[in-house]
Amino acid sequence: MSGAVPPPQPPSDPNQPPPYSGGTGPSDPGSYPDPNIPPSAPGEGTYVQPTPADGGYAQTSPPASSSTSMSGAQAKTALQSAHKFDLGIIACGLLAFLLSLFSGYYTYKVTVEGEDPLFGDMPGSSASFSAWHGFFGWFAALMALVAAILMILGLLGVIANRSAVRLGVLGAFALASLCVLLALLVVPGSDADQSFSGITVDVNPGHGITYWLSLLVILGGTALAFMRKDAKD
Repeated sequence: MSGAVPPPQPPSDPNQPPPYSGGTGPSDPGSYPDPNIPPSAPGEGTYVQPTPADGGYAQTSPPASSSTSMSGAQAKTALQSAHKFDLGIIACGLLAFLLSLFSGYYTYKVTVEGEDPLFGDMPGSSASFSAWHGFFGWFAALMALVAAILMILGLLGVIANRSAVRLGVLGAFALASLCVLLALLVVPGSDADQSFSGITVDVNPGHGITYWLSLLVILGGTALAFMRKDAKD
């Protein structure tokens, strides 16, 4: 109908922003942002203005740190893939320490000469002790153990400098070899001979099978450490 009157429009809300009016070009983007375009989320590490609902500053989560520790499976693989001489060095160090715990390292044979007025002839006796009975014995075993531990730490990557590890292993085994050779010459209690009332107690110190095994194991570990002192793997 040509004479129809349009219905009355409700009054506009004074708190509502005016409608978006687009600009004329790139230099004139318009008075208000386009309400049809959703706001983009802030990127990681971007400062976010706090809002009253937040009650404070927005916190961004720190980046996750990569773990450098080696798992049990990785440690097992590292040891299994090691050179056979390196594994031999570890075995020699551990075996030398275990041997030091057993008796038969130092041996003593006591003979009695003379006759007691009351008991007549007195029988002799013998005894044996471990490497921890004398300084050079236990110190040699301890240095061999230190060499084995250094080699294990180097293979597992705990000590990154392989050259320093191998020099340390060689130095520890060389010191162990020196001490085990000195233990052959210096035996504690070798001056225990006594004589009284016509009876002479003669103490004959020596070494048992444990000492000779320790000597071979430590010298073998020293030889392996010397052959591997310049290895890079």
